[in-house]
Amino acid sequence: MRNFYKNGSCFICHRNDFRLYLIQIFKNYRDRHRKKPAEAPSGSIHSEETQVMAILGGDWGHGTLGYNGKTYKFKLTGRGAGGVGVHKISATGKVYRLKDIADFPGKYSELRAGITVGEGVGGYYIHNDNGVVLELKTHAEGVALSVGVQGLTIQMVDEK
Repeated sequence: MRNFYKNGSCFICHRNDFRLYLIQIFKNYRDRHRKKPAEAPSGSIHSEETQVMAILGGDWGHGTLGYNGKTYKFKLTGRGAGGVGVHKISATGKVYRLKDIADFPGKYSELRAGITVGEGVGGYYIHNDNGVVLELKTHAEGVALSVGVQGLTIQMVDEK
């Protein structure tokens, strides 16, 4: 089959071309959200989570946010599609564009692709609807293969 072009857009008509098109969409999304923000970080983050996947997956864990000289505790939960396995993930990183602690909790999203066999390291940027960006460096232990979408929800924990 052939590709048809209209005003520079490609309408995919061949299975191999479609696969390349999907890969390009994934790369474009990843590259847009992988860029490090130009401004200085507004905080730091550390989290521990467990991820279990069998086509559909779930995450749960906890962490701390360092912001304006204070430490805040949070819990995280997540759902995703596209993966198989179980691994434990430790993440540390920087927080950007956080102007108010109320902007930190919320839903963060990403496209992901990775493999963990024994131990692995990685890194990515995720953002929420308030414009907060997390730059995370991860260390994972377990056995897992993941390709798909991931959504994390962060909720603050009251320190009473």
